[in-house]
Amino acid sequence: MGSGGGGSSGAVSHSEYLETVHSDWLNASGTDTIEKSITEVMDSALGNSPFAAMTAYGPDTYITAYQNVLTAYAAILAGLASPETAWATLHAQAVITIATPAVLVVADAVVADASIPDVVAPADIADTVDVPGITNAEIAADVVNFADDLDADILANVLPKFRRGMQDINAVVSSAFPIGEAIIYAYRDRDVAKHDSALRLDAAGKNTTLRLRNEELHLEVRKTNLNKDVQIGQINLNKDVDIGKANLSKNTSVETINLNKDIDVGKFNIASMMDYRKMYLQAVEQMSKFYFQDIAWEEGYARLSVEANRIAAVLKKEEAEDQKEIEEADAKWDLEVFAHGCNVMAAISGGVSGGKVKGSKLTSAVGGGLTGAAAGYAVGTSVAGSTISGMQIGANAGYWGAAIGAVLGAAYGLLSS
Repeated sequence: MGSGGGGSSGAVSHSEYLETVHSDWLNASGTDTIEKSITEVMDSALGNSPFAAMTAYGPDTYITAYQNVLTAYAAILAGLASPETAWATLHAQAVITIATPAVLVVADAVVADASIPDVVAPADIADTVDVPGITNAEIAADVVNFADDLDADILANVLPKFRRGMQDINAVVSSAFPIGEAIIYAYRDRDVAKHDSALRLDAAGKNTTLRLRNEELHLEVRKTNLNKDVQIGQINLNKDVDIGKANLSKNTSVETINLNKDIDVGKFNIASMMDYRKMYLQAVEQMSKFYFQDIAWEEGYARLSVEANRIAAVLKKEEAEDQKEIEEADAKWDLEVFAHGCNVMAAISGGVSGGKVKGSKLTSAVGGGLTGAAAGYAVGTSVAGSTISGMQIGANAGYWGAAIGAVLGAAYGLLSS
């Protein structure tokens, strides 16, 4: 293949086959024609930019969906109660679900006390009847009889003799006569009084003796009845003491049995309550794990919120840059059409320019980063809490996986672009 140059006249010529193809491409006039010339293609392309109706792909739908998920997740976290309230709620629910232990109750043993009725004492011996003493009426009657006898003797014997003597001395009408009679009756009264006194003294002695005898008889009867009552009381007292000892021994044995029973039942109830309290504490331990998991969720929510806002800002920036590139491409479309025509015209002399338009490296990096972050998070959360080669994987493994995956994905996106 060769190309010619111009002579001294300034004309430029090329190989015939190049000129034929070049002419055909320009106006489709050669023998080996193409379907459309560059002129027809340019005429068709001018004013028909494919970028005119294009706009940058907007990430608003995905950003809104992502934010809706975060909003819903934030609502779930906001609905979580405080640790105290959650603990009380979980503890109360644990008590309801597990239920409180049934308290074992065993009735005390009861043995009725023995009792024996008292011995009934025989009836008391009847008291003796007092022997009556000499009464005042009897003494008075005896004194009256004694006075009557003296009066009769004075009237029958003493006064006649006194009067006869006074008559003998002719002193009947003198004062000595009534004085004499008065003296006779004075002696009569003296004798009556003396007789009354003697009777009373004698009666007093006899009555005292009778009274003492009667009292002795009463005391004997009372003593006999008292001894009888004391003997019966002693019998009943001994019986009550023996029964009391038997009942006390029985009650002591029963109380010991009941006390041992209460101790055993108390031990059982305490052990049962301790088992239930252990179950309640296990529920509290689970609540603590839930609480710390809530904290991890809060941390993850904060990380996701920051990452979502950052991604939204990057995507919005990419959208603006893509829109600017589209508008710039649309504005240059007609110029580039002419550039392609110029390339065809200049191709015969080797003066071709232009190149392939590459995609946005930033977009590729973001896409790769998002893909890597999603994959890393999925792997991290799947192994969280497990043990690998003796090492415990923490609950935040998903977030670290997301961060590492984002870096690797971004790097791959840049390299692939």
